Amino acid sequence: MGIRVHIVFEQGAGGHVPSLGPTGAGPRLTLATPIRCARLRGGVDEFAYADVTPDGPDAWVATRSWESDGLRITVEDRYEAGDDVVRLVRRLRASGAADAIRVELSAELAEPGAVRYCAPAMVYSPVQHAEPGTQLFNDARLAYPLVLVWAASSATGVTLLRTSLPGYDEAPERVAGDSDYPQRTDIGAVGFAAGGERPALLATWPYREGDRSALLDAEGTPAAAFHPVGPEGLDVTVAYALTWRAAPTFADAVAGAYAYAAQVNPPRPADLPFTLEQAAGLRLASLRHTYTEWAPGAAGFRMNFDPDRGYDAEAKAFGASFTEHGMTGSHAILEYGFTGRQLNAAAMLAEHFGGEWDERADKVADFFVERLATPSGFLHTLYSIDKGRPLFSCGDPDGPVMHYLGAAEQPGTYLRMMTEAAGDLLLHHRRGRSRPAWLATCVRFADFLLAAQEPDGSWYRAYNPDGEPLDGGWLGAAGGEGKASTAVPVPYLLALAAALPPGERDRLVTAARAAGEYVLREQVARDDYRGGTLDNPNVVDKEAAELAMAALLALHDATGDPKWLTGAERAAKIAVTWHLLWDVPPRAGTRVAAAGVRSTGWGGINSTWGAGVTDIYSLFFLDAFVTIGRRTGEPLYETVADLAAYGCQQILSHDGDRFGFADTGMQPEGISFCDQGADAGLIAKGDTWGGLGWPYTAGTYGLHRYLTAKGNAHVVHP
Repeated sequence: MGIRVHIVFEQGAGGHVPSLGPTGAGPRLTLATPIRCARLRGGVDEFAYADVTPDGPDAWVATRSWESDGLRITVEDRYEAGDDVVRLVRRLRASGAADAIRVELSAELAEPGAVRYCAPAMVYSPVQHAEPGTQLFNDARLAYPLVLVWAASSATGVTLLRTSLPGYDEAPERVAGDSDYPQRTDIGAVGFAAGGERPALLATWPYREGDRSALLDAEGTPAAAFHPVGPEGLDVTVAYALTWRAAPTFADAVAGAYAYAAQVNPPRPADLPFTLEQAAGLRLASLRHTYTEWAPGAAGFRMNFDPDRGYDAEAKAFGASFTEHGMTGSHAILEYGFTGRQLNAAAMLAEHFGGEWDERADKVADFFVERLATPSGFLHTLYSIDKGRPLFSCGDPDGPVMHYLGAAEQPGTYLRMMTEAAGDLLLHHRRGRSRPAWLATCVRFADFLLAAQEPDGSWYRAYNPDGEPLDGGWLGAAGGEGKASTAVPVPYLLALAAALPPGERDRLVTAARAAGEYVLREQVARDDYRGGTLDNPNVVDKEAAELAMAALLALHDATGDPKWLTGAERAAKIAVTWHLLWDVPPRAGTRVAAAGVRSTGWGGINSTWGAGVTDIYSLFFLDAFVTIGRRTGEPLYETVADLAAYGCQQILSHDGDRFGFADTGMQPEGISFCDQGADAGLIAKGDTWGGLGWPYTAGTYGLHRYLTAKGNAHVVHP
């Protein structure tokens, strides 16, 4: 038996007003103005209900009809109460004068107290709603169209979600600069009004984004669609649910709301013309074409290229977080972490093909150790073939490098890039062809980490070669904000400890434990994760939660202590909700629509774009979702891992369809399901973009780890 909720209609001067909530203690919602109707030609009508009639046990139909400027409008809302839920089905009918309209509802918290909000793939942190204001999000920007408010005092999560998913979306009828415009779209919006005397959950049809929006420009101009009322009139039905669930933590509330959405509208994995094993094989076959040797002892992969034009074409520039990411010179830049992972690519090819690829992988590892490793343990993670030197990802003397825009007063690099490079070098040590210098480089980097570790167990997001932290701007302020990368080195330290003699392990495990305690204390206990992606500011993002999850799971693997699994699952409760559970209606004439790509399974990137801009980076973490799901008995994590594993193989070029790419085994970095900065020319709905090399490693190494966790590690080569 869940939380029993009931509905009371109160008669006021303006009509009937519904109040919804638990029969006992708990947060109640009041729809003081259940009908708000805005017209494109001007004017807003606000009403309570004129009539309310019973419609079965615990069910009522509430209506209001009116006429404004020649438009005849009727709103009919059916409410039905049950355990944990009130179902609301709204029917809107309009006819008469030519105009365009939008209807909205607001459910105010009667006794708010201290509350916290979530809109999955957009809002998780209290910092995001610290200032009073309204935040409304286009359905296509969310992993599922829902908004949650969690009341700490009653440990209850209240969710407003759309249960009838959008079915169509035509392009808006607007020119640059228009913020109110007609659009034939079934895309709505949900959100919240934070702070003030009456915090509330909000829903609109069609969508309105405000007080700020990323749809149009960097200034955050609000965007509002109005659905046309044509000669045939307008008759549309939209269904919602409002739920109440006990939730001892914010993470429990978020995961519970997301799981409920998956029950209401069960997601379906993408249908593929190949197996996952074949998908990995296609990428490995393509990856082989990027191998290059340009001088004696110099070897690597030119993975940064434009997949539309081929292996020799430089990658195109792209925009993210309203910042232009230039790709000039990128074809000659080798990345050893984050979006490149040269050593990982070499290890995967050696593992699957052997022979000459063993020898080539040795050359790639040797070049890294000889040219990018330093005696102090600091690792360079970028190398320019044209300049013949390593580059700094922060503060390089020649200016920003590609998409690494974190400014710094002194040169340095991101901790995550160094750690991933060292971890990938450790893969080569395990290949059975290790040179002493490879393991020695890994140990020196561990020494660098231990020397840089703060007394509280943390690390900063970036360091200079002397081990001094870099902070400010995109890197995060000194103190807690800049320590967003603390989880990153944990799996590496534990993996290196396992590769060393027993007498050399304790200091590494001790450092990993100290970092894990920091993550538990400062991130997991707060359910607050930021700064995972390096080509974006230190904002709330998907990878930050995934990195924390993976680190704590690694500690559970190494120690068996259940507190690490508990922490890993709590991080997973947030991380899993960045993945789309539904299919955003495509927009005709776009590349994504032409390819038949479904959005289910793709992961949002950060809280600037939400799930409106997605990538396949979660492939690196799907094995952790599978493992946590099986150890805890919670099926949600593995279910979403499966959705992502299949969904993220869409638009991978193969013999049956290259999707306009130059070869098979190619795939864009990301795709868009929602306009982002449309008036700035950044990303339009249905766009694909990117030419960085990381899809190769995500779709081989990451996918291989997922298949292994599922019990099938066999890769099929074309």
